[in-house]
Amino acid sequence: MAILYLIYRPAGTAGDAMHNTAAIEAALIDAANPAAAIAAAHTLCPDLNTPFAGYTVVQVAAVAQGGFVNCLIEGNVVGAAYSGPRRGR
Repeated sequence: MAILYLIYRPAGTAGDAMHNTAAIEAALIDAANPAAAIAAAHTLCPDLNTPFAGYTVVQVAAVAQGGFVNCLIEGNVVGAAYSGPRRGR
């Protein structure tokens, strides 16, 4: 087991340009480091051309729990309450 990372599309216009046709917006990946997490996320969707290039990678847990399986997420994983102007209130 390694570190659990959340990979998601950046907010704003930069992120809008990265929207992919499969509507894959994020991934939860168990990996040794952020670069390895991006590489692992790309292996989950081999028919897309590096859909996670330029995405934001954040550590969400020091260790993934036993039985965790890397996964893709469709839709908005970081909502307005977290990423908007009222963040932290």
